[in-house]
Amino acid sequence: MIINVSNAKISQEKLTKLEDTHKPSSVMSIWEKIKDWLGMSNEKKVLTLIRDIYFDKNISILDKNKYFFELRNLAYGQYKNNFKLNVVDDHIVYKINFQDSSIATEFDIKPFFENIENKLNLNLKNYGNEDLESFINNYSKLSAIKYDNVNYEEKFIAFRAILMECIDNKSKSDQFYIDEFNKKKSLGEKLEYLNNNRKNYSVELDSAKLISNLTDAVCASKSDNYNKLINIVKIDIPRYSLKYNSENITSITSLDKKLENLNIDDKMFIFELLNQGVFQIIKNSFEKYDPIATMYSPIDGRMNVDIESNDNKYTITVKYSNDITEENIEKINSLSSYIINSFDRDTMDLYAENFTEGKLTKEKMDKALGQYCNELNKRMDDCIGDKFNYEQKRFNLLTECINLQFEFNPNAVEKLTIIPEKSKIEYDLLKS
Repeated sequence: MIINVSNAKISQEKLTKLEDTHKPSSVMSIWEKIKDWLGMSNEKKVLTLIRDIYFDKNISILDKNKYFFELRNLAYGQYKNNFKLNVVDDHIVYKINFQDSSIATEFDIKPFFENIENKLNLNLKNYGNEDLESFINNYSKLSAIKYDNVNYEEKFIAFRAILMECIDNKSKSDQFYIDEFNKKKSLGEKLEYLNNNRKNYSVELDSAKLISNLTDAVCASKSDNYNKLINIVKIDIPRYSLKYNSENITSITSLDKKLENLNIDDKMFIFELLNQGVFQIIKNSFEKYDPIATMYSPIDGRMNVDIESNDNKYTITVKYSNDITEENIEKINSLSSYIINSFDRDTMDLYAENFTEGKLTKEKMDKALGQYCNELNKRMDDCIGDKFNYEQKRFNLLTECINLQFEFNPNAVEKLTIIPEKSKIEYDLLKS
C-alpha cells in the first residue's frame, strides 16, 4: 500500500505505526535510533518528549505539535530535516526518517482546527495539506521557541506568518468601514450597521486584588484626614445618579446624614466607591492585564450608584456604561481612525501570550509592543507596519459596561467584599 505524504510516496511497510504503549523499552528503542543526532546530555528531555508525542494520548494535539518542534530543534543541524510533521487524511503525522525506514504516529487534526477557530477566528478546514503543515509549524514555533533577544526574530517571523493568515482570511464584509458607516442616512441605519460590526468582550476581575487596592486607597486618604477624598466626592455626586434606599441623593451633606451611624473610617470605605476615580482602581484589578480594557472610550457614559442599607449592612452597586446615542453618533468618525485593520484583538492576545513572560502587566506589554515596532522598522517594505501603533492607541474602546456589587459590613473582620455573581465587566470594539 502506498501513502502520499506531502507529495512523496511512502510504502506502508516503511511507515511503521507505533503501538499505544507506555513501556519504557518502546521509548528507549526510539532513543537508541536517534541519540547520536541529539547528544547524550539531552537524554532525559528527549525521552520525555518521545513519550509525550508518541505514546501519551492524553497530551493535547497543540502540545504534541509544540513538543515535536522542540524535539526537532534539539537535533544537530544536519539531522533536523529527519523530523517531519505531515498532514495526511485529516491526521497529523509525526514522522522520523532513518536511512532505510521511518517511524511515525498520527492523531486526529480536528481538535487543532477547533482550537485555532476559537482562538483566532480562523477556519483551517479548507487549507491544503502543505499550507496546513506550514501553519502548524509556524504556530508551534511560537510556543516552542524561548522568548529572548537571541530568538526574538525567529519567533517574530513565525508570528507574522500567523498574522498574515488571519489578515488574508478575514471576511471583508465582517469589518467596520467608516465609508460604509457614513453612507447610512438615518440614526437607525447607523446604529444597525454599528451593531452588526461590533464585537463584545468580557474581563475577569481579581476580587481580592480589587478589595486590597480599595483598602490601600482608603488608607492613603487617611493621611490628610480624608479631606481630599471628601472634596472629590462632594464634586462628583451631582455628576451621576446616586440613590440611598431608592431615595435620590444629590449632595454629600444628605448622604452624610444617611451614614451617621458609621465612624469616619468606615464611612470613607463607601466614599471611595463614590469617587469616580474608582474606575481606575477597578481597571488596575483585572485578573489579567488587558491593554484594551484599561483604556477609556471617548463615548460619553453615565455612572450610577445604589446603596441599600439593612440592619447596619450596606449593599453598594456601582455601574458605569455608555452607548451610542444621537448626540454622540458623530464621534464614531474620529474613533474609526484608531482601528487597526490588520492587528486585531485575537492576534494581540496571541502576541501577548508568546512575547511576554509571567503575569501580564502594562509594563511588560508596552515593552513587548515596543520591540515589535522596532522589528517592523527594520523591514521598511512591510505592508502593514504602520498600522501597529500601540503608543497612539490604535485600539480604542467603543463602549464599556462596568457593573459591580459590594457588601459593606462595619462589624465584620473583612468589612468590604465583592459579590462575584452580581459583578461583570464587558466592552465592545469595532470589528477590524
